[in-house]
Amino acid sequence: MKECNVYGFKKEPGTKYRPGNGIEGMEFEAELCQECTKEDEPSGHFCEIHTNVLVYDTQEKEYPEEWCYSENGNPTCTAFEQKP
Repeated sequence: MKECNVYGFKKEPGTKYRPGNGIEGMEFEAELCQECTKEDEPSGHFCEIHTNVLVYDTQEKEYPEEWCYSENGNPTCTAFEQKP
């Protein structure tokens, strides 16, 4: 599982992850989303998980559980699939 060590903040494993600010979100996206097979902007294919993170709050049932804190306490996406 790929993790993103964003500024060293660690939280309880399994807790839903939401970036605290735009810079943190951009770093997470650069390390995970842009390297994932589910996200391919040039072809117009956008990850539903990524889209829902932008639309819903962590308290809403639609907020993706895939964006969470790993066993190490780092932000991750459990659906991440590395691009070749």
